[in-house]
Amino acid sequence: MRFWLTEQLRPIDSGLIMAGQVVESISIPPGEVAFDTVGYCSSACTQDLPPEGVTIFSNVLHAHIAAVAIKVQHIRDGVELPPVYDDQNYDFNYQQSYKIKPEVKLMPGDDLIVTCTYNTEGRNETTLGGESTREEMCFAYLSYYPANTAINVCISNPIFLGTQLQICGVALPRIFTPGDFEPLPADTKCLDYEKPDLSREPTRMTFFDPSVYIHSARLGADEQVSLYWNYDYETEILDFAVDVEAVGWAGFGISQNGGMTGSDVVIGYLDNDGEPHFRDRFAFAPALPPIDISQDLFNIRVGKFLVERWNNTKTYKSMF
Repeated sequence: MRFWLTEQLRPIDSGLIMAGQVVESISIPPGEVAFDTVGYCSSACTQDLPPEGVTIFSNVLHAHIAAVAIKVQHIRDGVELPPVYDDQNYDFNYQQSYKIKPEVKLMPGDDLIVTCTYNTEGRNETTLGGESTREEMCFAYLSYYPANTAINVCISNPIFLGTQLQICGVALPRIFTPGDFEPLPADTKCLDYEKPDLSREPTRMTFFDPSVYIHSARLGADEQVSLYWNYDYETEILDFAVDVEAVGWAGFGISQNGGMTGSDVVIGYLDNDGEPHFRDRFAFAPALPPIDISQDLFNIRVGKFLVERWNNTKTYKSMF
């Protein structure tokens, strides 16, 4: 490799914007034909660009071997413009820099949306984000001019769309609303569990009978967490209960990889008025898990029972 130095600088320098998704937060289920994850570069990132904007002239798309398509959308004032680039035949083995013709003007306040589509057929475990080619990433490296220090990295935690289904008859929060931009209508298919009661509102547990459960285990280094469960192979529904001594709330996670990242997490507690609260969350990273966009838990009961100790101390057992 050789470098040449000169005092005759070019009149315009180019810059690079890395748009896409936080790698550590990517989690793709196995057996998916086309699972979409979305990274959002909001107007908060682009608002400090110069009033005349900057010009995008080339890009490099990057993901790993499960990726089959990458698209970079462009939004201005709530209106979707032609995509910056749309590769519906992405191949990890043929990555290169693509010139963008015509060039794209990125203005202050514009939004960019990077969507990666993955195929995980043949995989039996969740694919997480990481540096290995068997793990995944989702980035678009956009070259532009003139160079500007106001923006260089504009990424977000991934927003999962994919083939996840809504629950029939259950109102869930909107999955994706960047700014005022409305994406194309999502698939209207829904998942019907064919259960007589699909109530998602938690109720208060007044008693607990562990004998109704076939399986049980003691968890934790001190074995203070008791887990009970039954599994119905016909309906593929898991009925479980968690019993733990706690002062405030109780939480429980189910993970395919033994760690917090990529795990389903449930948290339950009773407030000071005795009202039950319950949250179905998903952990994208070792941090407070956000609300899961796929709400799959029903017939929820939360309880809190006073326990008298032999030495006259008192504690509480939290259950759900």
